[in-house]
Amino acid sequence: MQQPLSVSSTNENCYEATPQSILHDALAELETSRAPKLRTFSSRSMRAQQKAQSYLRNSAQRIFPRDSVQFVSQYPNAKERVSILLEVVESQRTYVKFLRMIKEIYYLPMVLGRDDHKKNNFDRPGIPYSECLKMFPRSFTKILASDEILLSKMEERLKLYDKEDYYFAMIGDIFIQFAEFFKKYSEYMIEYEACTTVFRKHRESSLRFQHWLSRRRRICDFDIMSLLVMPVQRTTRHKMLLEKLLAATDVSHGEYDILVDAVECMKELAEYQNECIRTVSNVKQIEELATLLKIDNLVDSERRFLIQGPAYLEDVEHRVYLFSDSIFFQNKKVTHCILKRMCISGGSKYSILLTHDDLGDMELFFDTYEEKKQWLSLLEVAIRNSRKSWKIPTFVYQHVTFVDFVGKVVKWCTVSTAIQEQMAVAPGALSITL
Repeated sequence: MQQPLSVSSTNENCYEATPQSILHDALAELETSRAPKLRTFSSRSMRAQQKAQSYLRNSAQRIFPRDSVQFVSQYPNAKERVSILLEVVESQRTYVKFLRMIKEIYYLPMVLGRDDHKKNNFDRPGIPYSECLKMFPRSFTKILASDEILLSKMEERLKLYDKEDYYFAMIGDIFIQFAEFFKKYSEYMIEYEACTTVFRKHRESSLRFQHWLSRRRRICDFDIMSLLVMPVQRTTRHKMLLEKLLAATDVSHGEYDILVDAVECMKELAEYQNECIRTVSNVKQIEELATLLKIDNLVDSERRFLIQGPAYLEDVEHRVYLFSDSIFFQNKKVTHCILKRMCISGGSKYSILLTHDDLGDMELFFDTYEEKKQWLSLLEVAIRNSRKSWKIPTFVYQHVTFVDFVGKVVKWCTVSTAIQEQMAVAPGALSITL
């Protein structure tokens, strides 16, 4: 939801939307929009556990010896399935090993001042404690603890079978049970980029830190960045391995339906994590553009930045910025138009003719047909979606002038008056002098 934005410094009770609160709102809305799918994890988990328990009770009753002709003919993919099953477990075992490496070699010495690889505690990175904390996503320790539990569950499951019976082993239900935990990976992925930025800043500026990192790498043969990126790739890795396991599992196998659910869970989680990353990236982009365009409250949890680029308007080159609900034209001043009040009414091979309800026609010319085609497709979608559910975009400028499209001044007023009279004076056309 768009928040009411304050334009008066005297109103102390006004809600002031900060980039942090807007980002929190955007992520909350994303999780709410996907809640129906994510809520099914618990029901899937219960269903998977029931199937697994039933299968495990009956799996002890074998009809054929493992090396019999009947077994080979009935389960032709047995060797491939067992190989992939063991690969899933070994992959998790290796992954947990690397997470422990991060903790012991880097995290504990940097954050807690502990170094189990040194008899003394004089080997310090030379970075303030507060900055060391910023180099690790806050969810790192939770992810390590949960992944250790996941690994122990897999290993305990395999212990229920003899090696000759691994074909009948099942682990898909374990992944479904841990689906809620995998949502924490989105928190890690969101924080990862900021952590790497802090790390690179200190690595480039501190010679002592560089030497410390070199000594750390001699202990484990891995630098910290190659280790910290592993959780970012983990959900995709799980999905890929489970898909391979499903492809090697016969439809008649007791785990087949459970694996189908497990693969679906991993796909939904991967999509959710990618959307979280896109949401964070979008908010950061709009923050940067708000600074560039000198617009205080451009950031909004519902607003999406789509594209920017050069275009000619009235034979004058402009920098054009397209958002999900608005379009900005920047030359010597910034002109803003609301997409709700616009439509695409024509154009040529290299141009798009836009018609505004109050400002009339405006034709954008592009250098290439490919650029025009890209802008046209994005404008069509943005205008259509903007007309479906419209809320008046509110921006706060330092100096405000209402103009018609060719630049003629219609009315000048203070910021407060401008916001109050925006729709009455010139709907969709609000500009400032840079």
